[in-house]
Amino acid sequence: MKNTHGLFALSKEKPLVSEQGTILLIGAAGQIGEHVQPILEQLYPGKIIAVARRADTSKNIQALDFKNTDAVLNLIKDRHVEVVINLAAFLSSRSEAWPDEAREVNFTAVKRLLEGSKDLGVKQIFTPSSIAVYGADTGRTATMQSPTRPSGVYGKSKVELEQFMRDWNQRGEGAFATSLRLGGVLTCKLPPSDGTAMEFDKMILAAAYEAQTGQRYPELREYYDGSGQYNPRIPSTTRMPFILVDDAAREIVRYLHNVERTDPNATRHHLAAFTLGINDLADALRQKTKDGFKASFGPTSTIGPKARFAMEWPNSLDITSSRTWGFDPAMCANADKAIHTCFDRVQDSQKDAARTRTAR
Repeated sequence: MKNTHGLFALSKEKPLVSEQGTILLIGAAGQIGEHVQPILEQLYPGKIIAVARRADTSKNIQALDFKNTDAVLNLIKDRHVEVVINLAAFLSSRSEAWPDEAREVNFTAVKRLLEGSKDLGVKQIFTPSSIAVYGADTGRTATMQSPTRPSGVYGKSKVELEQFMRDWNQRGEGAFATSLRLGGVLTCKLPPSDGTAMEFDKMILAAAYEAQTGQRYPELREYYDGSGQYNPRIPSTTRMPFILVDDAAREIVRYLHNVERTDPNATRHHLAAFTLGINDLADALRQKTKDGFKASFGPTSTIGPKARFAMEWPNSLDITSSRTWGFDPAMCANADKAIHTCFDRVQDSQKDAARTRTAR
């Protein structure tokens, strides 16, 4: 099994599901879900039910709206689902624009799922949390004991969910509710979504596209100033904990196998492998491009919700407790390797798109 660092043996030693059971992956077409699905399919062939808002038959993904709790529960009952991995989320910037829908997806629908599946034989329901639970009073390094007083809608919904899950586990009812507080995830995805951490992905995309085509990426034109320099929407001082999406997917699956029902921190362990500054990223991209990628941090870098969150969130996450379930950042890409991987993937994606257009 390629690059899964012991997961195959772990799945035999501590299988997530019984011989009759299945795993429901919600949000399979998302940034992390599309990497989790192939890992699960290798570990548990024929047992994965992958769903997303839109079907994709080429990837065995069925259409299902996570907010339709009745439909989700009927699927769980009909297909003998024993583990649910819920990766559906409204990220930080979108949550500010649509707060009611954000709370519905990030908290209320998960609450309904836990309550509705109580007597259906589900063993574990995983929904990730986020660095967004932290606020301006956290400090540079967040521990699990750091205060969770976020200013944003997304962070508030995750704090609310974490508390509900902890209370749920203490009552010992139904499925074991688990979570991980994720740092930023470098997704290498085209186009990146509109979360705060995605400003790093967008800069990589802009630089790789410029280097390959000599042009600006069409969906990021508003990011350029009159002199042709790229303007991120976060301050130059921004530093955040990150993990490459491949590593995030693998370690989430490891966590599902190793987390114990008696673990009092089962809803708040941290997941991050390195710290990256937006200025450091700009310097690295400048060196990777022939003509020198040019970025500047003007007024647009200090206004708006992304800038506020970037200034409030911690620079790093204490991962001490995560070692208890087998996480080792040495198994993950460091900052340099992660940047290189995403840069190359963006360029490969552009080459594939160009070949597809030519074939048509």
